[in-house]
Amino acid sequence: MMRRRGIKSFTQPYATLPDAFYTPVVPEALVEGRLLAVNEALKAQLQLPLDEAGLKALACGEAGLPDCEPLAQKYTGHQFGFYNPELGDGRGVLLGVWQDEAGQRWDLHLKGAGRTPYSRRGDGRAVLRSSIREFLASEALAGLGIPTTRALSLAVSPEAVYRERVEPRATLIRIAKTHIRFGHFEWAAAQGKTTFETLLAYVVQHHFPQYLTASVEEQAEAVLQAICTATGEMIAHWQTVGFNHGVMNTDNMAILGETFDFGPFAFMDAFQLDFVCNLSDEQGRYAFNEQPKVGLWNCQVLAESFSHLLKPEQKEQGVSAYIDAYNRQFLQVMRKKLGWSASDEPEQAQSDKQLIAELLQRLDQSRVDYLNFWLKLQAWAERQTQADREALEALFSQPKLIQPWLAAYEQRLEQGENLSAMKHSNPQFILRNHQAQAIIDAAEAGDLSLFHKWLAILQAPYNERPEFIMDQAPPAPEMQGIRLSCSS
Repeated sequence: MMRRRGIKSFTQPYATLPDAFYTPVVPEALVEGRLLAVNEALKAQLQLPLDEAGLKALACGEAGLPDCEPLAQKYTGHQFGFYNPELGDGRGVLLGVWQDEAGQRWDLHLKGAGRTPYSRRGDGRAVLRSSIREFLASEALAGLGIPTTRALSLAVSPEAVYRERVEPRATLIRIAKTHIRFGHFEWAAAQGKTTFETLLAYVVQHHFPQYLTASVEEQAEAVLQAICTATGEMIAHWQTVGFNHGVMNTDNMAILGETFDFGPFAFMDAFQLDFVCNLSDEQGRYAFNEQPKVGLWNCQVLAESFSHLLKPEQKEQGVSAYIDAYNRQFLQVMRKKLGWSASDEPEQAQSDKQLIAELLQRLDQSRVDYLNFWLKLQAWAERQTQADREALEALFSQPKLIQPWLAAYEQRLEQGENLSAMKHSNPQFILRNHQAQAIIDAAEAGDLSLFHKWLAILQAPYNERPEFIMDQAPPAPEMQGIRLSCSS
């Protein structure tokens, strides 16, 4: 099934922690399961020694990794602002960790593996619909260069699972640098200082070895700042591409800043600052424009869990690292999207931020299609033709809404341009929700051609593909801004 070579190995280091951190769980194998799709690019990148039969057995829950006992992790977290002590891996198991030749560790996690002690009233299963969406969404973000978990494989079974309707059961193998979440630290802190220090020592050993020789307090301070920094950078990336996560609970926040747990996500069609993709989010807690503030709130909650070891001012420094990282990353990426040169001048930074804010307000006012705005802005910036200018202005309900901004934009280009960066910062394609639904409908009918077409597109979203130019078009009005449930 598998072979080892060089320093490559499969291990289950999480099992070295005390029993309270996890429960061994045997996956509930799929009935008549079959391997539906494999992320060959990811498999090759990680150099995983899994042949098709071995991967099929792993994905269907029929076999595990050598020398690795599958387990479900225990954690807690804040869900929609309220602390829930009952959480843990309720429909997935950590199969083990793969260490590649470069020494990088990769968790292999089977989603939809069946009930665990943390399933509460759930059945622990996943369905084909949600599994396809996670597979494609994670590859979409990866293709855009945004930190994210990724999908290795997708398996399906004729077993019936009831969500909003009866659906086929599926499983997905998720790859991540770690499955430790903010909620792990919340749970450990609630157990007491000894448990918290045990988790911290594990995290330092496996994810921040540069701090191994530091004191426990120094480790806590450094780890908190590193987590907050990575989180700020990740969310800044989301905001630049118009990505709405939908469920930013602290148990859905990974400590290494990878986008984690795809539920009712959306890449925006028409730009709307207060867009909410989650049908269950009636108050708009996780609206698009709230995401930076929620990230800050989550980092504040995380910092509080470090109270056993850190003083208030040390915790505040950790949270400040989030703010600094977010602001720095957001400005850096937006400058590239706009074709502006970088600048260390504070006055220039303030002026650029103001122009960016004004642009987003105008896009929101006219509900401009976000993907096509950037494509048409890039075309006009590069060619400076009247036709390109008119095509750009035509995106707005009234051209006069954008004309003053375009004049200021031209002046900024004259101060320093970087037009080549636009091609690598403004994608040709995104995964729109109506397109994802078409892929799901076809897959449920037994046709995977759309899935494979879009997988190739999303893994290289900056490539021009004239044959797929119609896929750049905004959806019909009735398909705009589709909102989804948490089971999506």
